[in-house]
Amino acid sequence: YWAEHDETLGHIVRHVLISAAMLLGVAGSPAAAQAEELTPDKQARIEQLLEMTGALSLGRQMSSMVVQQITDVLRTSRPDIPQRALAALPSVIDDLIGERLPALRDLLVPLYHRHFTAAEITSLIDFYGTEVGRKTIRVMPQLLQESMALGQKWGESLGPEIQRRVRARLDQEGVKL
Repeated sequence: YWAEHDETLGHIVRHVLISAAMLLGVAGSPAAAQAEELTPDKQARIEQLLEMTGALSLGRQMSSMVVQQITDVLRTSRPDIPQRALAALPSVIDDLIGERLPALRDLLVPLYHRHFTAAEITSLIDFYGTEVGRKTIRVMPQLLQESMALGQKWGESLGPEIQRRVRARLDQEGVKL
């Protein structure tokens, strides 16, 4: 019984800890930003920031990961598919993502609007225009990837102890899982 519930609890704990670690990186002043109207000027500045930071190019980067995953699955499950057919997949997926990038922008603008005031957007644009800002843009994808891996390991290392402490506390309260 405990083995089943320990696994479920451990799974939940890992996801909560990873989510919490990722939330530590959220910045901005949501309350102040939400009080503002999304003016055409602020929208243009947000779009400028998205362009500067390469936020929209993440869709293109995602394309190569999707192509790789699909190709790997197809090679394993259907080794009879000719290589020329697999070679056609990148253009199909790239075309679709290119078609849908405006929709991604339309989703990101309100998100940035909610989390940043117009003044903060301007400050971010100023920052990303500096040498250290441009370096931040260059290294951020790798930094985030490595940070997520470290956060996952950290969360997993806490899982058993959290489970033990939660179980002990529930036992004190007379709650049996």
